[in-house]
Amino acid sequence: MLVRPGMPPQEAEVRKRYVVVLSEQERARLHTMIGRGVAPASALTHARLLLKANQGEAGPGWTDAAIGAALEVNPATVARVRMR
Repeated sequence: MLVRPGMPPQEAEVRKRYVVVLSEQERARLHTMIGRGVAPASALTHARLLLKANQGEAGPGWTDAAIGAALEVNPATVARVRMR
């Protein structure tokens, strides 16, 4: 996360360096992967993370901290997955 001196922490939290916008096909593929449940646990966690981070019209656009708390992962992991 990019934090500039003098910027309030909550404002730094809102600004995302990497924004996730998923197409309808990408969302469908991730939902199918989660529904089947046969992929490795890390891949399923990343799929859930990307769906929650989605800033597109059908996505909730959660913050890294909220996603981390919901999926029990570190917010740094959320930021790293967004980057990919």
